[in-house]
Amino acid sequence: MNILKLENVVKIYGRGGNATKALDGVSLDVAEGEFVTIMGASGSGKTTLLNLIASIDSVTGGTICVDGRDITRMSEKELADYRGQKIGFVFQDYNLIDTLTVYENVVLPLTLKNVKPEEIVARADDIMKKFGIGELSGKFPDEISGGERQRAACARALISSPALIMADEPTGALDSRNSRNLMELLRMMNKSFGATILTVTHDPVVASYASRVLFLRDGRLFNEIIKGEKTDSGFFREITDVSASAGGQDDAV
Repeated sequence: MNILKLENVVKIYGRGGNATKALDGVSLDVAEGEFVTIMGASGSGKTTLLNLIASIDSVTGGTICVDGRDITRMSEKELADYRGQKIGFVFQDYNLIDTLTVYENVVLPLTLKNVKPEEIVARADDIMKKFGIGELSGKFPDEISGGERQRAACARALISSPALIMADEPTGALDSRNSRNLMELLRMMNKSFGATILTVTHDPVVASYASRVLFLRDGRLFNEIIKGEKTDSGFFREITDVSASAGGQDDAV
């Protein structure tokens, strides 16, 4: 089953002589339980694509279906429900709320959905144990380590069982050790929880954690590689080769 399906998506900013085509006829599918990364240099259109899927922005043309529904035809109320119920986000800086405890941060998506208190407690207990943060419930974000904040942020993204979890340059602000830890967490969410994950990045190391990588250049998809039985290092080399043939990756977010 396809969780995400894009058909001929176009996004144009501006009008007339000032018009810029950020996306030019993008079509792709992401199946349930896949871990897909869209890779491209700065300006390739990858963040625009993620914003459209998240309904932060709207398409100029084409359709985007998530979990069987076309979000391009939704009302504002339906879009608000969609963002709250179908999408989970993992942010670069974790985006935990300093004045809430770890527990309160993790359960926030359920609180906003008015889930029954007993169900919130049961879900939180289960997921926080699985992420190894059960003993941190009463602590605040500034009282725990960066790795623990990562785990709390990932648990929050997963607790409401969204159809799709998305991350835009998730390691952009992290050092190499914390980058690796976060990508291992995303891989665990995919493997152990069956989460469908879509990330965008310019970094081949980050892309190599996915099971499939799509390459975007000048608003168009131009290549795709699947990990299959390849080793992590072999997949990384193939990603690097494709990226280099496209003109190389950059250091911009």
